Amino acid sequence: MAITYFTQSKKEIAPIWVRYTDAYSDAKTRTPLYINKDRLQRGKIIKHKTNRALPTNQRNEIRDRNNALESLEVSMGDLTNLILDAVNELPQRTVIKSEWLKMIVNQTNSVYLKDHIQNWVNSKASLSENSINSIKVFQNFMEERFETDIFLTSIDIKYFDTFKSSLRENYSARTINLYVSYLVAVCLYAEDRGYKLNFNKSKIGKEKQSKAIKSYLTFDDLQKIIEVDFKDQVKVSKEKLEASRDWLVISCYTGMRASDIYKLTNLNIKKDYIVYKQKKTDSNDVYAPILKPVETILKKHGGFPPKNNKQDKETWGQRYQRHIKKVCELAGIDEMVDKKINNKVVKTEKYNTITTHIGRMSFATNFYGKISTTGIMSITGHSSEAQLLTYINKNREITDNTLKDRMNRLLEN
Repeated sequence: MAITYFTQSKKEIAPIWVRYTDAYSDAKTRTPLYINKDRLQRGKIIKHKTNRALPTNQRNEIRDRNNALESLEVSMGDLTNLILDAVNELPQRTVIKSEWLKMIVNQTNSVYLKDHIQNWVNSKASLSENSINSIKVFQNFMEERFETDIFLTSIDIKYFDTFKSSLRENYSARTINLYVSYLVAVCLYAEDRGYKLNFNKSKIGKEKQSKAIKSYLTFDDLQKIIEVDFKDQVKVSKEKLEASRDWLVISCYTGMRASDIYKLTNLNIKKDYIVYKQKKTDSNDVYAPILKPVETILKKHGGFPPKNNKQDKETWGQRYQRHIKKVCELAGIDEMVDKKINNKVVKTEKYNTITTHIGRMSFATNFYGKISTTGIMSITGHSSEAQLLTYINKNREITDNTLKDRMNRLLEN
């Protein structure tokens, strides 16, 4: 028996075909892999020749191309093993037909977007710590917010449009463009390894910069939420609303994300702190002080409030968001505020702007200027003050005024 690879397209970038032959069979089919047809000769991949006399940038480009060819060679080897394993499962002297070979080969296309993301992340191990953290934030974001059990061919221009549209309410144009660039990089990385893309990179437009509208709960809002009574509720049980209210208060006084709340247990309570590792950044342990409102809640429940996280994280997050929005509505958090929907600003009640991001945003905004910036950053996970200021919609002028007031108070004393 023999398995060989070839191209038969006149195009420069051509699909790779596989042919299986034995004493009884001669079958061929197209694979999901692609290659520059000049790089595949007599079934063998031909690498680019390099020369030390070439400029460094040209040598690096040749190295990257050869690395991609090596990855493609590995994919072809995996495909060969897959075919041989499948053939060995058949009765002897079975006639292999092209339809059967196509069915086996199509199994190699079962590489999901999440796998391509992981492969791309692994390839970035040599980058700086900050760059790696940023990439991991993107990876966690994709796993939490988007369906990644899809094939690469499902990603087209319409997918990118939907991707950007879903981010506009809670993310700045800078973050949207960054995440789009990461997603494009994932796809191009896969393309270099022989996978076909279903979009034209040049057709993906950049998000225009505009000032984000970010809502947060003030200390007065939080007091109303703490005091709200749920006794007349019918659609959602009093117990569920109380638990969601208590988690909302905890998040606003600790800066936790919903993804961190989801995995908390009473083991995370360490004396005067809630100690946990942020899911989004996978950084060092965060020590969030247990402030009085949080302490009251922990005493009431004998630990953390109940949470029904038997559901998957996405379902739990959606339900939690609906509950805290209802909590804020019942608490009278109905001040008219701006809300941006698809880049259009509309007026709405504040409770309509509540999302699972509200805890971290409220914590950072409420405590900024009242405690040290480094103290806030150690809890929120922001890597720089500039990043924190962007997050809470403050600017350097406000920082300087705060500093001026503090210095004047010192002189007065």
